[in-house]
This record gives sequence, structure tokens and C-alpha cells, in this order.
Amino acid sequence: MTDIFNIYITVLMATATAAGAGIAFLLTRRFSQTEKALFRAKELAEARLNSIGDAVITADIDLKVEYLNPLAEKLTGWTLDQARGQALDDVFKVIDEDTREPITHSLAARSEQGDLEITKKSICLVHKDGTEYSIHDSCSTVQDKNGRAVGMIVVFYDMTQMSALAQRLSWQANHDALTGLVNRREFERRLGTLVETAKTQNKQHALLVMDLDNFKTVNDTCGHSAGDELLRQLTSVMQTKMRGSDSLGRLGGDEFGALLESCPLDQGLRIANGIREAVRDFRFVWKDKSFCVGASMGLVPIIDDRTTVAELLSAGDESCYEAKNKGRDRVQVYRPKDKNYTHTHVDLQMISQINHAFELGNFRLFQQKIIPLSGHYHMAHQEILVRMIGVAGNLIPPMAFIPAAERYNLLTTIDRWVIQALVSYLDRRCAAGEIA
Repeated sequence: MTDIFNIYITVLMATATAAGAGIAFLLTRRFSQTEKALFRAKELAEARLNSIGDAVITADIDLKVEYLNPLAEKLTGWTLDQARGQALDDVFKVIDEDTREPITHSLAARSEQGDLEITKKSICLVHKDGTEYSIHDSCSTVQDKNGRAVGMIVVFYDMTQMSALAQRLSWQANHDALTGLVNRREFERRLGTLVETAKTQNKQHALLVMDLDNFKTVNDTCGHSAGDELLRQLTSVMQTKMRGSDSLGRLGGDEFGALLESCPLDQGLRIANGIREAVRDFRFVWKDKSFCVGASMGLVPIIDDRTTVAELLSAGDESCYEAKNKGRDRVQVYRPKDKNYTHTHVDLQMISQINHAFELGNFRLFQQKIIPLSGHYHMAHQEILVRMIGVAGNLIPPMAFIPAAERYNLLTTIDRWVIQALVSYLDRRCAAGEIA
């Protein structure tokens, strides 16, 4: 504005000398009107920049700051008076959120990339006092009528709250709410990464599948609140025996999994036994009761044999159930050629059918009379039998599913169902007057 004013004064003086005072007066009046119009335009532009919801910084051709609006002052910590004439990179100090490397501004690079270049990576704005804000920014070059860059304008806004919310939602989607461990989906994703590195980089890892022993006793005796607290405490106990590179996840109920990265089988076995012993030695106290629990574990090597995530988890489940079948509180290493696993696989299929029957109410009670071979009887006796409806609708006899239920601790649950169903049946008959 000062340069414009000086030009006008020079022209005014030359013209006054050549043409007289009348013309000089006219030029002075026109200059005054032009100057007022320029000031009004400037004030209007600044008022608009001050009122918008984004932070704005403008810089000249040398990337020296010319202007900050109030929101830019707040986010950078620089006032307009302090920032004017300072280097843009000093005032608008941004770093890469991932690498922590500074991000510098190049007017030439911006011009080559077009009028508007939006930063795609996650960046942080560093406030003058060191506070960091997650921001989204866009920069554009200011050009003259010939297309030459004469400055830069930076527009940015604070993404901190939105970024924190996104991170929180992402964490909740990948972690178990009760224990804070990774959930099954995230566990399987990480397992997939280990499978890939085993194939492409010839690395050795190990998968550990764990199922708690006697956990149901705590739930049945003290309630689910006690069971939840036990799971939380055991999470801390197990993590003390794991390396920093290992991942512990809750796969569901009282089932846990561990990913042992870059871990040969012998080292994985030592880690597994360390976790098992820590769980075994742990004493859980709830009110006036004390409980001991254990852990049965299946250990599966992850090597370059083209194994899938589903196959590894299935092998881990089979090994874990085999550990329970052999007496519990032990680690069973997966050996594909072991003949016992054929039997275990059949058992697991039956366990799946039993759980399915519980969900759909596919158990049935039958009764048959008990009659002596000789003599007369005065009171009728009945034997109550349980049968299961299979997935194909067929009737499954007890000896087909009871042994598997007994091996995998489901027999007590079936007994409870039988008693409850029988009592309900007798109650209905009493209400109908069929029996006294």
C-alpha cells in the first residue's frame, strides 16, 4: 500500500507541475477514492478470513509469513505481529505423525504439482509451546496474471478430536472389552501376517491355544462377575511370562491364544510351560472363597508349509483338547501324523453337534417302564433316557455323544438339562391332574 501511495504522489507532483493545480486536485481526489476502496477491500478480505472455520496463513514469494487469521494464531501459538516476516516453516511447523520427520514447504514443488495440493499423510502441527495437533491441510500457490508464483496460502483445520475418536473406535473394534487383549478378528489378522512371513521370509513362529481348566467352577459358584475378574487377573499373569514381541488374545469365553513371533518350537515350549505354571500357581480369591485354575494348551509351529490360518487354529484346538484329554494342565505339541488326532477330530465334530443341540433345543427325553422279570409290582417305575437330534434330523443314541461330552466337560451341562426338563415335565403333568 505504501508503494502504491508513493507512486501516486510522484505522478501527482509531475502532473501538477505540467498541468496546473486544477488537474492535480482531480488526481488527488481520485487517488483518495482509490485508496479508500483498497482499504475497504483489504478490511473485508481480512474480516472474511477471520470469520471462517479454518485456520489460514499467507506467505510471500520468499515464504515469509504475511498474515494469520485468529484460528491460525491459536493453533500455531504465534500472533500476527510475531509471525509477520518469519519463515513459514518456523510458524507452520508440521511433522509426519508416523516417522516424526519435519515436513517442509517448497513453493516450486507446489507450483509443479498444481494450484492445490492436499497432504494425504497424517501430519501433526507443533504449537509454539510444544503441543501437537493432528491436522488436515491444503496449500495453494498465489500466482500473478502471467502465471508466476508470487506467494502461498495454507488452509488447515484441527483433526485431533476426530483422530482420537477414530483411533478409539479402531481399538474397540480390534480388542476385547473385558480384558483389553486383541480379539479373535485381530488375532487372526496377526496370525495371517506370521503365516505370510513364514512363507516369504522363511521365518519360524509358534501358535499357542489355551483353554482354562476349572473356570466353570468359579462362574457357577460365585457368578459371572467373579469369572470376569478372574479373566482380567489371569490376563496380567500370563503376560508376565511373554516377550514384548508376543501377542496375547482372547478368542472367546475362557479361551486364549498367543502368537510367539520369531520363535522356534523349543523356545515356544518353554514360554508355554512358563505361562502354564504361572496360571497353575495363581490363587484367585473372591470374597471368602479361594480357587485354583489351570490351563490346557496346544502348541503349533508356524513354518513354511503352506498352512492357512484356519488350519493352524484347527490344529491348535485339536492339540488343546488333546491336552485336556490326557489329564489337563499340560502343553500338547501338535504332531499331524499322531493317530490320536483322528480320534480327536471326530470328538470335536461331535462336540460341535452337542453345542448346536443346546442352542436349538435338540435334546429329547424318553421314558421306558421298569418291570420285574417275575412277580407282581405295585408301583410303576420309569427310566428316563436322553437322546440328541443331529444336524440331519436323525436321532443320535447316547453312546455316540456321551463319551465325547464326558471327555470335554459337557456331561454336567447335559445332566442339568435332563433334570430341568424332567422336573418341568412332571410339573406340567401335576398341573393337569395326571399324577398326584
